[in-house]
Amino acid sequence: MSERKAFVIMPFGEAFDEVYNLFIADTLTAAGYLVVRADNIRAQQNILKDIVVSIAGAHLVVADLTDSNANVYYELGIAHALRRPVILLTQQLEELPFDLRSYRVIPYSTHFGEIKRAREALLDLAKGAAEGTVPFGNPVLDFLGTSSGIPNLPGEPSAEAGLLDYLVGVEDSLSFLTRVTAEYLRGNDQDRAYYRRNHAAFASCRRERLCAGCTYRNYGTCSKLIAVRRQCGGPKQSLHSPT
Repeated sequence: MSERKAFVIMPFGEAFDEVYNLFIADTLTAAGYLVVRADNIRAQQNILKDIVVSIAGAHLVVADLTDSNANVYYELGIAHALRRPVILLTQQLEELPFDLRSYRVIPYSTHFGEIKRAREALLDLAKGAAEGTVPFGNPVLDFLGTSSGIPNLPGEPSAEAGLLDYLVGVEDSLSFLTRVTAEYLRGNDQDRAYYRRNHAAFASCRRERLCAGCTYRNYGTCSKLIAVRRQCGGPKQSLHSPT
């Protein structure tokens, strides 16, 4: 059996490095997990991609919500959406948002006596997650179930797909977004070229205030504007339609 992976979501900083190394990583390793944090990943690519892929491939996610860090909450939302088992930690229970107060959170302090109790609680939950003896909930699972009924996007894998299928889906989605963006930009270029070709005639008739409601998008087919151009002596070039 391959080694179980735990991904840790938490703020970065010197104080949190000690919490990670001496409390979280040490405890999860004792529970039999290979422990990873975003700054441990050796890769030269978008860090958000590393985080999303690591969450998707983790058997357990541990999130330290201390200081209400926005990035931590964003990554926690990803873990919930991907239905990963998540253990929540914090030094500040009173700072928890309403949406998470109905879920169990392990409070901890850097004080020796309290960190010992937190270590025991984390170790117990981590082992329970590995053995499948501890049920985990989150807003997605609790209110939408294991099969949400939400239709898949183009290229999105089904709930039964594995990590490789998930990664292929991510690549397909990026290709789809690239194609849509290119088409959008190409369409804008066509609109600008069309406006440049017809701008002289359009501006002439607008100056006469004879067809003020017309826009360059219906310029080539507006019979009122065609008649007005004859009256106001607008430019004689032919009207073009958008390509």
